Amino acid sequence: MSTARAVNALADVICRAQKNGRRTPVVEWLLDEVDALRARVAELEQERHTTNNAVAEAHLALAAAAESRPVDEDPIAYALTEPEPDTPGRRAADAIQAMHDPTVIGYNIGVDWLSLTLKPRTLADWQAWLDRLGADLAHVTHRGLLSTAKGSWDGVPVAVQAHGVGALLAAARTATGSGAV
Repeated sequence: MSTARAVNALADVICRAQKNGRRTPVVEWLLDEVDALRARVAELEQERHTTNNAVAEAHLALAAAAESRPVDEDPIAYALTEPEPDTPGRRAADAIQAMHDPTVIGYNIGVDWLSLTLKPRTLADWQAWLDRLGADLAHVTHRGLLSTAKGSWDGVPVAVQAHGVGALLAAARTATGSGAV
């Protein structure tokens, strides 16, 4: 016999017993459980009302304490950082940053100078920066993958470090089959 059939058969027995005015032990047990559950619900409702009242009283006490706080305890807003000073180095950095050139990966800003860090993707990127800064090509140095140059931006001296130029030069030498680029 399946579980559903057994439950239906038990339900039939209980219904017939109730029609005859008799209570079965199962019905007695169910009625006792219903009474116990009703009592527990009443307890929980009372507990909820008590908790709600306690929360309301605590809220009122906190609100009263906040209103009675002296004025000198109010928080004061402080600036966490000083604004950047307007210097030739800052103006040069801002102008370069406004270009949104992905080749530029870092700055070191002085009052009247700028150090610029680049990561050119191509030799044309590197050459474009040398041209922008009016760098003296006779003073450009290459040491391994790092290249350095000096130029200026709007009259502000700029020292440039470019990462990866050595690899770009080596790739160009290999592509042309010559020792010079």
